[in-house]
Amino acid sequence: MKKVVAPFYEDWDEQAFQKYMDLFELPMRKKIKDCSKGMKMKYAIAVALSHNPSLLIMDEPTAGLDPVFRRELLEMLSDFILDEQKTILFSTHVTTDLDRIADYVTFLNRGDSYLRI
Repeated sequence: MKKVVAPFYEDWDEQAFQKYMDLFELPMRKKIKDCSKGMKMKYAIAVALSHNPSLLIMDEPTAGLDPVFRRELLEMLSDFILDEQKTILFSTHVTTDLDRIADYVTFLNRGDSYLRI
């Protein structure tokens, strides 16, 4: 899958990708269709972080992850946004995830947004 995805990014960082694959304990040769939901999420995160993005848009990034990796991921995302040139926008219904890393929270209700700082 990496061979298909990587060419779309001019800033693809192969070393970063390998680091995340090792860190997430993901096998390089396993087919995506044979992966668990958690493994698929880890793979998507590895790809997302391996091209030096300035903006990450994530929908339920911690869904399907075990509690230990969920905490590690939130720490990793917190480190990502320490560089104030980088931003993460993610939607989630798990408000405890937001409490851990969010600087700003916006609630959307029927198209209306409510900002909470």
